[in-house]
Amino acid sequence: MAAGVDCGDGLRARQYVFLLPEYLKDASKKMKNGLMFVKLVNPCSGEGAIYLFDMCLQQLFEIKVFKEKHRSWFINQSVQSEGHLHFATPVDPLFLILHYLMKTEKEGKFQPLDQVVVDDTFPNCTLLLKLPELEKLLGHVTEEKEIDSKKYYKYSKEKTLKWLEKKVNQTIVALKTNKINVGARVQSAAFFPGDQASSDKEEDYIRYAHGLISDYIPKELSDDLSKHLKLPEPSASLPNPPSKAAAQRQRRNK
Repeated sequence: MAAGVDCGDGLRARQYVFLLPEYLKDASKKMKNGLMFVKLVNPCSGEGAIYLFDMCLQQLFEIKVFKEKHRSWFINQSVQSEGHLHFATPVDPLFLILHYLMKTEKEGKFQPLDQVVVDDTFPNCTLLLKLPELEKLLGHVTEEKEIDSKKYYKYSKEKTLKWLEKKVNQTIVALKTNKINVGARVQSAAFFPGDQASSDKEEDYIRYAHGLISDYIPKELSDDLSKHLKLPEPSASLPNPPSKAAAQRQRRNK
């Protein structure tokens, strides 16, 4: 689908091409403002990033962009010179909540969540508080107290590392199920499905999955997770996960 964005300069709205799950298109039909693009913090870099919020399903999606030079789109009767392809994929909102919880770690006190998830730079962060089953999710990364029927939370590094370890293990299962080759001999950042995957070492899977999860957490926590997983120092021949390798290429091309 093509989405129009008002540039705010009196010119025709710029249009972008998105690949969305089918059920998201249904959500946009049920509500006039069923889908909302919002700028929220990137939990890895701390910088701003565009997310898609489904107001009907109360679900958060991250926007990934595939960029290629010399590409454009024909949209209806117009030509859009920016030929990027955008993907909307579900993202665990707890990664974004974790960013704010870690910022309050030094205070070392229990606080209500609406006092933790506050951001003058990204005020739409309060939308995260509306997501369903948020209280259950918080149990993975916080200690909790209840006073006068009101809940208070404090970041728990121990719980967070155990939760991230589960995320790594789930990622490993997905990699193996889809026969993704992650061995050190792979010298490109592309996926190579096939029978070669059966010869990959378990450490390769752990390291690769750790790299993928690290795209959603600060470097300090990524390093702590690496130690928690007892990963040895990587050799120079080990490939980066696709998202990291793509980011490196973009930096070199600038």
